[in-house]
Amino acid sequence: MPAKGQKMRNPRPPYRIIAKSRGVSIRGGLCAYVANLLEANETLPRRRKLTDKRIEGLIKIEYPEARSVKRLLAGEITIGYWRALYNSGLLSKDLVTGKYQKPKVRSQQYDQKGRVINPWTGKPYDNLK
Repeated sequence: MPAKGQKMRNPRPPYRIIAKSRGVSIRGGLCAYVANLLEANETLPRRRKLTDKRIEGLIKIEYPEARSVKRLLAGEITIGYWRALYNSGLLSKDLVTGKYQKPKVRSQQYDQKGRVINPWTGKPYDNLK
């Protein structure tokens, strides 16, 4: 207890949120990296679209020690899990407002030829009858 007439100090000083995992070459967090990766994949031409395996490999290279990446490699979570978070707007915050926002372009799953894959059947939409 402070003496009479003195103010009580704040028991918890203000703190900054720091990402638990930092990349090898990128100093940001894992979620922001995955969000940027999925967003960039949608801007690529059709022949250069990344498959889920390639995205998984890029994440593994950048964040070799992160717990989420170890769960990804063990098969507990998938790229589809992160894609669902990205599409719902829960993967990263807007830097200006600090609020979660849905992306302008939804992320899709692609095959080696750049065709969009149906997530339920695993086949490209071109081949569905």
